[in-house]
Amino acid sequence: MNALILSALLGTVAPCSEWPHTAIDRVLMESKPLATLQEEKQHPEEGTLDIQSYVKGYLAALETLGAEIQSKDYEKALATANKLIDLFYQQPKAQQGWNPYHKIEGLYNRARCYAGLGRVGDALNDLEAAFGLGYENWGQISEDREMDPLRGEERFKTLYQKVQEKGDKILILKNCGPYVREFTVGEIEYQSASSPELKALRRDWKLDEVAGKKDEATKIINLMVWVHNRVKHDGGNVGESKRDARSLVEYCDKSKRGVNCRMLSTILNEVYLAMGFKSRHVTCMPKSSTDVDCHVINAVWSKTLKKWVYMDPTNEGYFFGEDGNLLSVHEVRQNIRSGKAMKVNPNLNWNGEKRTESGYIQYMAKNLYWLITPMVSKVGFESEGKDFRYMTLLPRGFSPCFINSGIVTSNSEAFWAPPK
Repeated sequence: MNALILSALLGTVAPCSEWPHTAIDRVLMESKPLATLQEEKQHPEEGTLDIQSYVKGYLAALETLGAEIQSKDYEKALATANKLIDLFYQQPKAQQGWNPYHKIEGLYNRARCYAGLGRVGDALNDLEAAFGLGYENWGQISEDREMDPLRGEERFKTLYQKVQEKGDKILILKNCGPYVREFTVGEIEYQSASSPELKALRRDWKLDEVAGKKDEATKIINLMVWVHNRVKHDGGNVGESKRDARSLVEYCDKSKRGVNCRMLSTILNEVYLAMGFKSRHVTCMPKSSTDVDCHVINAVWSKTLKKWVYMDPTNEGYFFGEDGNLLSVHEVRQNIRSGKAMKVNPNLNWNGEKRTESGYIQYMAKNLYWLITPMVSKVGFESEGKDFRYMTLLPRGFSPCFINSGIVTSNSEAFWAPPK
């Protein structure tokens, strides 16, 4: 949740050059709903809250808010939602430009509280304000049961249609530019399973027992499920500075917390490497520069299937084709675009909470617009503090809001080349 923007705030990813200015200025120049103008009128003064304090307070309030809404304690949840929005305005105005989605998230969640309390007009005001600032999560508003009291209202129906036009991520992915064959130089390096640290990981975590003795596909799935069950997902937590599998698991055990999708993918990546699989994590990015939620999964090379199989340790997610075989990341993306039938793992879940197939496909359609993968896959790669290098795969004609150092291409064959 909000992994990209929190990473940018904490200095772990190159920020978008347009984000603090262009995107926000465009939003602010548009006509604002009354609810937004009223919020800003209540907070005319310049805030002073530093970014670290803000992120800590924001995540704590968001966690509390989620628990209160889940327990249907809407009065308490409303107070927490107001606190979340007030917290946003306690930042300096320039800092607010780095995280506009947090304000949208606050308004949306407050609308959920108002809906639960039967305050339909207030709920619709906040939803319209959130949309005016860029809300476009059609999958969320479609499945959110807290919105049920509003669905018969004409204002909601009008807003829902607008959100659908902007937020049908399958349609957006279908309409993206093509991949093209172009000259691309660069190979991804994979650490050998014979390295001392990977051999120790395999031994200490008894990974041969985890993988089992069945076919390759079953071993790949078993290792992913083990990581999924071993470490919970906590979208706002990157752990500590050491970003290797052993350090991350030790941190989670000690702190009794989970970690975000990138860290879960890091753990699984090193588990696969330790077992002799070529593997890398893949950052899946949305088209919209104001959508601050991305997702990180794993691509593991199957020698049997001769492709980069899709594995998502956050959601225990993977896909089967019509032939019953595991699908690659590329195949999943192409199938979403073409509408070709595929099946999601029936045990799909987030921290034990079942996820729907349609909701998950919408979510991944949003985040498979463009892709980033490290040029080196080895233990602790992103904790070394060196000059990280990545390969970025873009649809032809698309310009993202930031580019990591390394190779940029629209050649999917180069991006998904078999390992050497």
